[in-house]
Amino acid sequence: MVTPVNSFGGNTGNFFDEYVLKEFLGAGSYSYCKLGVHKATGQKYAVKIIEKSRCDCREEVEILRRYNQHPAIVSLKRVYEDTQSVYLVLELLMGGDLLDYMVMKGKLTEQESAVILKTLAKSIAYLHENGVVHRDLKPANILLADRNAPDSVRISDLGFAKQLKAENGLLMTPCYTKSFVAPEVLKRQGYDAACDIWSLGVIFYIMLCGCCPFGIRHSDSPQALLKKMDSGQLDSNEQWKSLSSEARILVSIMLHVSPGKRPTSAQLDQHPWLNSQIIHYYAQVQQSQLQIHESEHTHDLTKHLKKTVEATFRNIDLKLKKFSSFQEFSK
Repeated sequence: MVTPVNSFGGNTGNFFDEYVLKEFLGAGSYSYCKLGVHKATGQKYAVKIIEKSRCDCREEVEILRRYNQHPAIVSLKRVYEDTQSVYLVLELLMGGDLLDYMVMKGKLTEQESAVILKTLAKSIAYLHENGVVHRDLKPANILLADRNAPDSVRISDLGFAKQLKAENGLLMTPCYTKSFVAPEVLKRQGYDAACDIWSLGVIFYIMLCGCCPFGIRHSDSPQALLKKMDSGQLDSNEQWKSLSSEARILVSIMLHVSPGKRPTSAQLDQHPWLNSQIIHYYAQVQQSQLQIHESEHTHDLTKHLKKTVEATFRNIDLKLKKFSSFQEFSK
């Protein structure tokens, strides 16, 4: 039997007394995730299992407890631990991650990309207002509650998230995923919340163009990455050239090499072009729903008319048979 412990205020019971672990859902740098089923209710959750020997997750747990009431941040339900592991019982989001969504769609419109970026910007603004930097924003850490609803995106995996505490408001530890890291993180000269805006800019570019900016490759060294970023030259493919000038400008300022020149998450949330695209998107969704409703209504009317015509011909056929029988009887 695994012995439960309670070093940071988690649930005091044994995780395996209350939950059954099922299939594997995914893995991160210091953890993995499995489907968990609550024995008493049958309710399903995503259970993040963190090896205590590899990672101190107390700050992640504390940040989730404080800020997961935001609708676009994954919700933490319970915390358990034993001598080997910590078990975070999280809401189960069934829509896959953002990368799955992009692969399924093949191509995202500017309007659809704007809806996703706006939702992410609002949640990141909430974290930034409370002095929290995510530090690892990427498609794999963005989940959807509904695979058909781009505005259902949720920020997950706050394993690298950090509460700003230093007097100068800067972080020093270079925590990142290569394709999404901001240049100031690589320079190791201190960085702040602007690094999340860079990561959002990379995500926005990928949604619009289907590839990473700057021609970044997994084999690139930190020095090679910095050289590409400092050039300010985005990978200008045909998809990029086909974008509106407003979309290209927004991507470019989010990926400005100077952190101070990037918009804040609050400014991004209120960006006029972003909000105008969202209005267009929901207008199109409403129009599509009306067309579907009208199509279903027309289909229902057609079915009703068909049944009426069939009933009429049955009655006519019955009357003809009766008339024929009457003529035979009269003879």
